[in-house]
Amino acid sequence: HADRVHHRLHRDVEIARRMRADNIVVYAVNIQESQAPAEVVTIARTTGGDVFNVLDPVTLEQVFRKID
Repeated sequence: HADRVHHRLHRDVEIARRMRADNIVVYAVNIQESQAPAEVVTIARTTGGDVFNVLDPVTLEQVFRKID
């Protein structure tokens, strides 16, 4: 199980590095009460983006203004 997790993390980081090299920045908007999956956080942050946890319409609007 640990080997699969390590392989998946390595794959996620490699994908994110390729995206960053192509000037692709990933922002994730998480609209559920639980935290965003680790893979999403890894890819977003590695590309220079971020993950936003949003639980209400006002915060969602603020996030979109920040991203834009």
